[in-house]
Amino acid sequence: MSRYISKDRLKSAIINLSEWRAKAQSQASAHLFPTLSIIAAGVNTSDWTHYEEQDDFAFFDRYFRAGRDEQNPYFDPLLRKMRIHSHPHSNISTARKNTLENRWGAVESRRTDDNESEWKLGIDWVDTFAKRVMTKGGELNRPNVVDCAAWLFRVDKFDDGADARTLENKFRDEFPIADDAYNRLFEFRDEPAEKLFSDSPLTDEVADEIIASLVIDSTPKQLPVSPTQESQSSVLSDDDSLMQEVSAVLGMGSSGIIFRGCPGTGKTWYAWQVALKLTDNDPSRIVRVQFHSSMGYEDFVEGYKPTQNSKSGFEVVPKTFLQTVELANGTDKPVVFIIDEINRGDPSRVFGELLTYIEDGWRGVQFTTPFRGEPVSIPRNLILLATMNQHDRSITQLDMAMLRRFDHIDIYPSSDLTNQFLIDAGMVATDASKITEWFEQMQQLLPFGMGHTYFLNVGDNGRLAQVWRYRILPFCESVLEFEPDKLGHVSQSFKALERRLSGQQESDD
Repeated sequence: MSRYISKDRLKSAIINLSEWRAKAQSQASAHLFPTLSIIAAGVNTSDWTHYEEQDDFAFFDRYFRAGRDEQNPYFDPLLRKMRIHSHPHSNISTARKNTLENRWGAVESRRTDDNESEWKLGIDWVDTFAKRVMTKGGELNRPNVVDCAAWLFRVDKFDDGADARTLENKFRDEFPIADDAYNRLFEFRDEPAEKLFSDSPLTDEVADEIIASLVIDSTPKQLPVSPTQESQSSVLSDDDSLMQEVSAVLGMGSSGIIFRGCPGTGKTWYAWQVALKLTDNDPSRIVRVQFHSSMGYEDFVEGYKPTQNSKSGFEVVPKTFLQTVELANGTDKPVVFIIDEINRGDPSRVFGELLTYIEDGWRGVQFTTPFRGEPVSIPRNLILLATMNQHDRSITQLDMAMLRRFDHIDIYPSSDLTNQFLIDAGMVATDASKITEWFEQMQQLLPFGMGHTYFLNVGDNGRLAQVWRYRILPFCESVLEFEPDKLGHVSQSFKALERRLSGQQESDD
């Protein structure tokens, strides 16, 4: 009896692959399947192998066609969206040349005398791929090969007795990779055959129906030129990796979310964009405060203010947070409260008894405020977002009471956004690549890295020098205050970058 990938396993494969994208470098993860395409064609580290753009189309026609829409015939399981008919040309072929070859050096290409295209994998392509695509926050995130195989071989027929190893073996036959490289890039998770296979054929038509049910119908939007600017409409799409993480965390019953990251990663901007997304672009349902060292409970929850209607000359009034609670109690729609730099104050002192009642399990439970003595409850539609630079040694670290009440999402420095900002500002592509490489080196030289927003509006070398002198260098001096040798190394690395940008040889560095 023949066996086929089950409907449920195809669904979970697509969902798992999209979740892997969020854990890995979400933009760079797009190179996973195109790289498998050239490996399937025999491209390796030792021989030049003929490979043309038509091979890209053949690969995507075989594995990624879904539905009957000829304008958008390809399904991307990582983004869960349909791709246009020119995708193998406009995205895959272009990215292989610009990113895999020119920026990363993971592949090489040449033209023969007959004007044919030949390709070869770089000697260090595995290390490059693992670092650029799969490593996030210092952690290697490998895709599950069973998910990949369940997606790629979704309509294939298998022999009776097939199991997870069968899928792995078929994957390795189709994409021959040396054992060391394979184990570095993929993980195998065993699972019961009855969850993988069924007796019913999974036809193209049925597979297309499953795919259609999982498509996220949204058009990804690029970040604006400046992610520090205020906006009244969110540019984040539903399939943005950060938005997917936020949705997953809120779905768990979160008490609040803290966006963590080093300076320059756009935490405040992301918090505002997420808030707009959650409120359907209604800023009237967003309240934002910034914590500071002198802020107390009386400034945040309830406190006294002068009045002529009281013998004492003062009355107790609700402050920002309780005012926001009243706003949320007056609507069924989400209301978002943003706390910027939450650890610049003393959050436990500022929140007081609210530490208990902001918890998911205590939402809707009434308590009495100490000053006014009135009953209050925190509604479930009040969403707490906060930002925090947990690496800043000049401010207070959150205590355990706060840490366990908030979920934490890390926002990492992005090489892709750095390169995008430079190109958008008018920087020559070759220079943008050199600066991006230096940016990646800085992540290793600085204790906690540096963010990509330093490179906003940096369109020429003169502007870069100014940003270095007045923004990046002071930041480096602060974080390396007691490590002069490392600071000297950082300064020398920028001087070397300047020489490379001016056309001097590497030997002069």
